[in-house]
Amino acid sequence: MSIRRTNKRLRSATAVLIMSFVVLFARAYYIQVVEGAEYRSLAEKQQVRELEIASPRGIIYDRNGEELAVSERMATLVANPGLIQDPRATAAQLAPLLGLDESTLAERLRGEGGFAWVARKIEPATAERVMALGIRGIGMTAEAKRVYPKGSWPRSSSVTSAPTTWDSPAWRRSMTPF
Repeated sequence: MSIRRTNKRLRSATAVLIMSFVVLFARAYYIQVVEGAEYRSLAEKQQVRELEIASPRGIIYDRNGEELAVSERMATLVANPGLIQDPRATAAQLAPLLGLDESTLAERLRGEGGFAWVARKIEPATAERVMALGIRGIGMTAEAKRVYPKGSWPRSSSVTSAPTTWDSPAWRRSMTPF
């Protein structure tokens, strides 16, 4: 093999390599600079969401240490509309159990996206009956509901939200999970 032929092959390989890098950098420039804003917004939609997370609320006591307001664990049913095969049939199954309008429920189950509220803050026994149906795309989570054991909230009374000492029985009761 001659040196001339080797040099020609080397130049050809170098030219192909340089052209590949030029194409690669041109494509990277196009994606990052020209189309950058569009790709950035697509990425934000996939990665960034605002989600309100309700923190557990404490027990409110009257001046005698009796509970005025407590939080109870309730069940919440959620759906992934993309996994539900027949929204109308699913709504027909769920509506009687939940006491909801069938057409409204079917509309929720037909929604876009991967999440929809089915029923919020319902009795856990009702949610268990729904989950026993084994419907694909229906899930359950827990939420807290504010309950007033002595009836509606009193208009005027001496209410403390925290006891005066750290070692009081009311303070210990307030620290037990619901």
